[in-house]
Amino acid sequence: MSSISIRGITFLALVAVSAAPLAASIVLPVDFARLCQTAHHVLAGQIIEISPLRDEQTGHIYSDVAILVSHSSPDSLAGHRYTFRMIGGEMDGKRLSIVDFPQLQLNDRVVLFLNDKTSTVFGPTIGLWQGVFFVDNSENATVVDHLRHPVVGVRQKQLLRSAKSAGTVGGISLDDFFDEIKAHRSTASR
Repeated sequence: MSSISIRGITFLALVAVSAAPLAASIVLPVDFARLCQTAHHVLAGQIIEISPLRDEQTGHIYSDVAILVSHSSPDSLAGHRYTFRMIGGEMDGKRLSIVDFPQLQLNDRVVLFLNDKTSTVFGPTIGLWQGVFFVDNSENATVVDHLRHPVVGVRQKQLLRSAKSAGTVGGISLDDFFDEIKAHRSTASR
């Protein structure tokens, strides 16, 4: 009888361990070439609308994010409004967000390396925050990463970033950044 009790306790312990919430998974580093080659769309533009909505079945908050696209790959999206859905947002005094994912705000100028499916818990972008860039309001329209460090170039499939904050060091312009994106995306299609 004692062996049954031990088996029962062992079974219950395994059930309890498997039912416990798991820690967040590790996000693997993604180089610039991989960002470019695996993104379904790469868009640059200004966020013109963020509309939260609640999934009645799960209670999760999603946001429809609309961008007025200035640069894109594929090119056909430039000049148009593009809307994607992502998990997270604020509604009825409650907020849901993906840990460590930059909070997109109305009027932000962004460059996004979008997944094919944007509304999953894996985030709308390739490599979560690694696929999110902002464009500062300087005359040069400098591209900065999610930490607001200027991107100064691309070398051997890697982004070169400045450790200094935006405005204190020159960075790559949006036009030059998109030239790099298109070059890396065309390499993938060969």
